[in-house]
Amino acid sequence: MHTEPVHPSGQRFRASERVDDRLWIETHASAELLLKQTRWLLEQFGEDPARYRVRLAQHGQQP
Repeated sequence: MHTEPVHPSGQRFRASERVDDRLWIETHASAELLLKQTRWLLEQFGEDPARYRVRLAQHGQQP
């Protein structure tokens, strides 16, 4: 996650998604890893991950 689709090393994200006009996420990972990272991030902001639901979809399709 970053304000630009670039890692701290300077390397561009391989598969980026824009979350809003100020935030990008790297999506080049397995669904399992992305869910684990999302759970960690929610916990860092004091959110209970159990309050959220995730729907998976094939690339390019709406969930």
